[in-house]
Amino acid sequence: MLANQWLKKHNMEQEYVGLSEMPNGVQLYKVHYDEHQFYGFKGIVSENGNDIKHSEIPKGFKVEGFLYFNINGYSTYCREYKEYWEWVSKRNPHRYNDNISHNQNYDGKNMMHCLRMLDMAIEIAEGKGVNLLRPNREWLLSVRKGMISYDEIISLIEEKNNRMNEAFTVSDLPDEVDPNMVHDIILQIRNK
Repeated sequence: MLANQWLKKHNMEQEYVGLSEMPNGVQLYKVHYDEHQFYGFKGIVSENGNDIKHSEIPKGFKVEGFLYFNINGYSTYCREYKEYWEWVSKRNPHRYNDNISHNQNYDGKNMMHCLRMLDMAIEIAEGKGVNLLRPNREWLLSVRKGMISYDEIISLIEEKNNRMNEAFTVSDLPDEVDPNMVHDIILQIRNK
């Protein structure tokens, strides 16, 4: 049970709680309660929000319960929560509205690029080079506009991914890039 639920069930305020560490308990605490605030318990929640408070508990003070605080899980949750709201504040509103307007519940631009890149990878593996101009441009734009169902797109992605893996398995492309060749190409580009 979550701490706030437990406190509510027992008609307790978190500000009147005192926590003390359990001997040999990792992230495990004894919960004490002082409804008259006689001992000045510090409560549970610390000011920085990512930790809990410890209180000095008089010897023999009644234990009301036990609290397990998963600091790593909580820190991860806080980081992901912060990242999500940063993303919301920085997201491209036009792109977000595009995704909402087509009612397909997927990011049309990402799906379009995923399909395009799979096609290009297949062509590269088959020795057809890097073709930036796509012969299926209009169809790819229809994916971006949400005119193709999500299930159909996922099915195509799985099919193209399998085809790409098979093509690279039989491809005569080298497994690694020749660093000398890359160096020579970069020099040629800089010289031009």
